[in-house]
Amino acid sequence: MIRLATLEDARRIAEIQVASWQVAYRGILPDEYLEQINMEQREAVWRGCCGKEKEVLWVGMRDDVVAGFCHVRASRDADADSASAEVTSIYLDPAKWRRGLGRELMAAARTSASELGFEQISLWVLVENMAARQFYEAVGFRSDGCLKQEEGPAFYFNKLRYVWAAGGNVANDLPRSH
Repeated sequence: MIRLATLEDARRIAEIQVASWQVAYRGILPDEYLEQINMEQREAVWRGCCGKEKEVLWVGMRDDVVAGFCHVRASRDADADSASAEVTSIYLDPAKWRRGLGRELMAAARTSASELGFEQISLWVLVENMAARQFYEAVGFRSDGCLKQEEGPAFYFNKLRYVWAAGGNVANDLPRSH
């Protein structure tokens, strides 16, 4: 079951995000960073996303427990137009990976983006996160070649943009920086 998140879900969403990062990003991001992620800070972020206009925070349920989540909002990209949404986050409890919940959450993201008037959805993925990239491709996203570098506390990481268009037409221009 997929439903809208409530304030009461924020702690569980934070727990899922941290657990997922600690498994998926091991070997990609520094272990020291992954071990010191602040749960209270993550919880506050997700509390702030509940009930906002033009944003949707979905949770996926398994056995009456929140097992994953997906956040959709207007794109924050400088080159985005008003018809572009962004999946800022999609994470599952690592014990629930590869059981269809990610696909269900992504379907909810597409539906809500469409209902909010968006025609395209983008997301950013760590370049080295091949499992996530394969998942995004399997659910219809394609890389548009746009790369960006972000700074962590004592490290840098590279992200690649993926795009899904309602009509299935995704520009596949030459790679460019963002």
